[in-house]
Amino acid sequence: MAAARRRRLGRVVPLVAGVLGLGLVASACGQSPYHYVKNNPPHLAYQVTVGDGQVLAPVRTAASFIRVPSNWALLRNDEYMRQAGPADDQGPRADAIQRARRSITFFDGAPRPDIRDAPLAPTRYPAGATLTVALDDEERDTVSLATIRNLLSRVDSIGAPTTNGDPPVNGEVTLKADVSQPGGFHGNRVRFQVEVADGIFSVADQTALLDSRNRVVYVLIVGCERSCFARNLGVINRIIDSWTVREH
Repeated sequence: MAAARRRRLGRVVPLVAGVLGLGLVASACGQSPYHYVKNNPPHLAYQVTVGDGQVLAPVRTAASFIRVPSNWALLRNDEYMRQAGPADDQGPRADAIQRARRSITFFDGAPRPDIRDAPLAPTRYPAGATLTVALDDEERDTVSLATIRNLLSRVDSIGAPTTNGDPPVNGEVTLKADVSQPGGFHGNRVRFQVEVADGIFSVADQTALLDSRNRVVYVLIVGCERSCFARNLGVINRIIDSWTVREH
């Protein structure tokens, strides 16, 4: 397929915004090869209409736990948001709403970690993130397994024929499975590879869970360049298998 005919995979909720400075905190030396990272229940809100106006209503969220290599770097939500800058180009209020609705923890296995090492970037070392997103009332009414599967990337468009004349996304979905965790959390896991530059493929493994109230989505994604993913498959699988979402 000619390069001009290939359509790259975009992200609906970008994990990286702009060129960001390095603000990662690496784990201390001398620890065990892996350690658990706890994300306390984030203070999120969603937009609701009250009379002629709209307000932000708090939402109940769950904590999450993930086991990552001790020498990987972590970037917590507040620092990530500070570095990311405005998340929306529609003004300060829209930016504030987007920030109120989501929380992210970023992790990077590179010797010189960089926030630009997004899970779908063609990097030589794995990187990933956990993301929590509160849905507003309209989104809650229509959310589905397909919605949460495609929240970060247009997974269902990979290798699929298009009906609007656009060229297809060049890649392949190699794993698709339903998943669930205690407490009513349910969703799906996908592993996919996609061409991110001419002849260069990245691979990502993503698990997305919806809570029992259809109000909050929890996502884990880990990835890197295709040969990197193959070399680090054992580590990546251990990270994925360790991820737990739990309400208190």
